[in-house]
Amino acid sequence: MKKTNSLALAVALFLGVATASASNLVVNGNFEGSTYTDGLTGDVLPTGWTNGPPYPYTDSKVNVSSAVTPIGAESGSNYIDFMSPATNGSADCLYQDLNTIAGDQYTVTFWVAINGTSVGNHLGLTPVWDENRANATVMSNATYYSPSNTGDVAYQQYTFIETASSTTTRLDFHGVDSNGAILLDNVSVVDATQAAAPEPGSMLLLGAGLVLLGGRRFARRARN
Repeated sequence: MKKTNSLALAVALFLGVATASASNLVVNGNFEGSTYTDGLTGDVLPTGWTNGPPYPYTDSKVNVSSAVTPIGAESGSNYIDFMSPATNGSADCLYQDLNTIAGDQYTVTFWVAINGTSVGNHLGLTPVWDENRANATVMSNATYYSPSNTGDVAYQQYTFIETASSTTTRLDFHGVDSNGAILLDNVSVVDATQAAAPEPGSMLLLGAGLVLLGGRRFARRARN
């Protein structure tokens, strides 16, 4: 029993340290932090994020909101409200540049809901990974990319695995809705490659546990 406990402890320490670095790279990804007012559009934006407004910029309408009807936030109090009436392929573009490792894979998750009826109106959310690079990838889902809902759509979580092409990766959410609102909440980007790789400290802990286990076995043999 003691032998099993020693090995279990070593493995537990190994796993605990190995996963400790899996942190969210997105600043203010739940939009519960501070805000600022965009000097051009007057939109209230989350600190850590920047908006590229549509053309004309007077059609910009993306804000941090805490309204609770008809849906509200997925968790906490705040979320992003895309309500721009822009047309001709233009949209509000809320983005953040992330510090990444070229070649690493990243788990991208976010929650989306829709307020209102989307049939026949200009609406859509286009999340883009690694925007403005050859590696740019649209993370699309029919629910929000080309919606056809006839009423409110509750929050759903979406997950994508993407690869970074450089040390800086732009995560951009393009949103437009001329008859209601698209809601975005709890955006997370985690380096899946680094999370899966054990840190040097974890290897030392595992090694120490195995040495302890081997020492106990040697001691028992010497006594016998």
